[in-house]
Amino acid sequence: MNQNNSLVSILILMLICFSSISFAQTTGKIAGQVLDKNTREPLPGANVIIDGTSMGAATDSEGRFFIINVQPGIYNVKASMIGYGSVMIQNIRVSVNSTTNISFELNVEVIQGEEIVVTADPVAIKKDQTSSVRTVATEELEILPVENINEVVNMQAGVVAGHFRGGRNTEVSYMIDGMVVDNSFNGTSKSTEVDVEVVKELEVITGTFNAEYGRAMSGIVNVVTKEGSSKFGGSFSGRLANYFTQNNDVFIGLGEDDFASRNLSQDYKVQLEGPVFTKKLSFLVNYRYQNNNGPLNGVRLFQPTDYSEYLGSDPELWHKESTGDSAYVSMQTSQSHNLFGKLTFKPINNINVGAMVTYNDWQGTGYSHSWKYNPDPLRNNFNQSLMGALTLNHMISPSLFYDLKLSYNTQMQESYFYEDPLDSRYISPEYVGKGQHGFVTGGMASPGKPTDIFSNLNLKLDAYWQVGQHHGLKAGALATTHTIERDRIDVRNIYEGSADELVKVEDPVTGKIDFPNYELQIVPKTDETLDVYTVNPQEISAYIQDKMEYDELVLNLGVRFDYH
Repeated sequence: MNQNNSLVSILILMLICFSSISFAQTTGKIAGQVLDKNTREPLPGANVIIDGTSMGAATDSEGRFFIINVQPGIYNVKASMIGYGSVMIQNIRVSVNSTTNISFELNVEVIQGEEIVVTADPVAIKKDQTSSVRTVATEELEILPVENINEVVNMQAGVVAGHFRGGRNTEVSYMIDGMVVDNSFNGTSKSTEVDVEVVKELEVITGTFNAEYGRAMSGIVNVVTKEGSSKFGGSFSGRLANYFTQNNDVFIGLGEDDFASRNLSQDYKVQLEGPVFTKKLSFLVNYRYQNNNGPLNGVRLFQPTDYSEYLGSDPELWHKESTGDSAYVSMQTSQSHNLFGKLTFKPINNINVGAMVTYNDWQGTGYSHSWKYNPDPLRNNFNQSLMGALTLNHMISPSLFYDLKLSYNTQMQESYFYEDPLDSRYISPEYVGKGQHGFVTGGMASPGKPTDIFSNLNLKLDAYWQVGQHHGLKAGALATTHTIERDRIDVRNIYEGSADELVKVEDPVTGKIDFPNYELQIVPKTDETLDVYTVNPQEISAYIQDKMEYDELVLNLGVRFDYH
């Protein structure tokens, strides 16, 4: 048997072993103990229930309990036992991949039906934290002055401009609801985005990753999204913005002028949620439109068809064409459409089925100092992405559940000025002019259109099995098929290389110079054409680990297998 067949056999065996247990990086655990307040003796058989849910547990012989597969959020937890007054602890925070420890002390019941209400300490110590982890809940996101997830991540300790602990931005892995959404080709960004309004909790890990995490050396960012509500609701917001400064000579086009006289940035958000026919099926839809203009502007002194020659040091010998209207033009522009939709179906208490889709459409240009006085004809960049996912969460028993996820991501990146590479509006590159002048006084972005499409199909089975009070076994496997399609359309002037290419015609009245011999044709692709190919890389990974939790010690021990 060759090496590849051996690896496949090992993986099949591991998948069979793991198929009965699962864990997703989207839930947490509540654990603790119930005691008699007077004797400090444990109370076996006490009932612990998460208020408003069907989730709960009974204490063991030592009065200990655990509740697994709890969605992140704030809960009220109640403990009760025959002969004792019940105790309710309010505002208990549950975080992703974390154990929230609480302790109940019950009094012998004197007045029937008596209940004691206790408020949990908001500054709780995470005894189970063996990594450098920061979690930001939706309540915090609502009050933070941030516009996107990246801004929240960059606020965390150890993170600067997407770099974790001084590492490169290619060493970070991004996940949405436990599903990897990295751009695996360049590795520097996410292939899809979600807005802050749909985030239930954000987990940022900056070091010492457990075996369940791969594809990362510096950091992990896991976004857990919200589910639809059992009641109809919605929100809408809009924003107009601009940049101002008291110094008119600092940024071109910025000053104390009228607010609406320049290009306003626009931001509109709408969100709807509620049940669909029945409370067992709910939806959440979020849409955001942005039209942003940065503070860096250009001045339209020149048009693309202007031609200038700055030869020699005598200005009398220069030829200068400047037909611009001197208007300010934003040179940091972007427009985007972001759509997020999620359906959640809970046919019975221990099964949760979900479907999610995200769509991002972005286009924009970046500032170029050399084009400052001919700001219009810069190349546009386009980025479209689509992600769809189906999830199944099945709670087999109070100590065992599995989570199965199927997701598909596709991202297309293009760059061009006119979509048609043979567009007749393209002009000769000779309009850029001659001479050392420091700025482009004519011409436009070169023709041609590169197109990259990055897609991947992911099947993910993760695992969690709580073995007694002290051992939390996790296991899982991930199989990914990538498709990378790189293409480009190159064009050339049919007069290129000939004397006709440089022929210029001067208008005898106006002195305007034109280059008439410019006609584009597509350059045929050959085996030597760069960045044109289609490949299908494969990835398979699996892990198993044990989280051992004791009063004075927490230990994470695991092993991971990766095959590329």
